[in-house]
Amino acid sequence: MENSKLQEKRKKEIPNLIEKYQKLVDLTFDAVSKPLPNFSDLEDKDGDIIQTSEQQLYAFIGVRDGALDRANKILGKVNELERELHDPSFWDKDEVEEEVTTTSTRKQPLKNYTKK
Repeated sequence: MENSKLQEKRKKEIPNLIEKYQKLVDLTFDAVSKPLPNFSDLEDKDGDIIQTSEQQLYAFIGVRDGALDRANKILGKVNELERELHDPSFWDKDEVEEEVTTTSTRKQPLKNYTKK
């Protein structure tokens, strides 16, 4: 009975979560898809170069790649939530137990191969 209450609660919460995650992904893609800014060498008072435009470009690209990676992970979470919402086998007891038993092995991958 407790499991069915949890399922009903999740069915009410999931569409709201999906909407929020999707909005976050859309905002990320909008920010990332803007054109590259113009970079120029940064110089100190003496005229020495502190940071080149090339270094700035690579730093910018790194931040952009990080944002895309996070958006990709969020989309994976959205897919998982949609599966939970629409897949009737998601809440099957056998599948949940299988995930629980395999998790401990993944956390300690050498456990099966270690001599006692």
